[in-house]
Amino acid sequence: QRQGQGAVRGKEVCMVRFDEYDTTLRLCQRLLIRTIHFKDGLPWAEYFDSSKRALIIVNHGPIIGPLLWVVGLFPRIVDLGYGHLTYTAIAHPIIANIPIFPRMVGFEKRGGKRLRTADYVELFDSGRLNILSVAPEGEYSLYGNGVDVQPFRSARSIEIALKADCRIVLAVGSGLEHWQRNVSIASPWRKRLVKWLALQIPFLDKMDESALAKAQQISISGLFGRIPNFTVATELYEPELTVEALSDDRATRDEQLRVEAERVRSQMASMLAAIRSEP
Repeated sequence: QRQGQGAVRGKEVCMVRFDEYDTTLRLCQRLLIRTIHFKDGLPWAEYFDSSKRALIIVNHGPIIGPLLWVVGLFPRIVDLGYGHLTYTAIAHPIIANIPIFPRMVGFEKRGGKRLRTADYVELFDSGRLNILSVAPEGEYSLYGNGVDVQPFRSARSIEIALKADCRIVLAVGSGLEHWQRNVSIASPWRKRLVKWLALQIPFLDKMDESALAKAQQISISGLFGRIPNFTVATELYEPELTVEALSDDRATRDEQLRVEAERVRSQMASMLAAIRSEP
């Protein structure tokens, strides 16, 4: 059986090593990004070495942003000596329709079933999974400007990190917005058009209608030339919420996680503002 693969409660899950697609990703990096700058809050050894398990939370940027994160960050993780660690991502089901990319990021969905929180905890505890990543803004990035950190679509990853005793590493990137164009959808007829188009695309037909109703613009992503500068800042996040304090009541627990997610989002927004204010 291939390293990183296994069954979790009857679901097939696929992990990859960071170095598994290293040659391909370095080629893509040269083609897509001119210069990458890293501003580390801590040495990477302090992010990973203590337990070899971590949750990396990144800002989404434009809809296409996660592609740049994989291309920009993975080769550096290999260079820092962590290429052997296994990795998977919590990602929107729409990426299943993108050639090669789902395999490259260890896409979590197999056989129409999504992994539960307990499944991820089991993978961490068994040693089969070292690093989990998520861009929790999800589809809300569709309504963003490619710069600001949008509200989180889900706080599930924070629950996973608490229950699996993962370190939480925040990573924000500036420059992603180079691949975004903003289109106004302030008028009702444009919102109706966007909703109709979403119905034609698998999984976008389940987009949050209340978020769409409030949106004033929509993000159009594409490969708009080589990105001149991609600046990445990282910090360790220390949650105020503890696993012992998590409520057994689902509604109460969801509210606890929502509050913690807002703290995460606030810290990420501050990090992003800091790197954008520099020359």
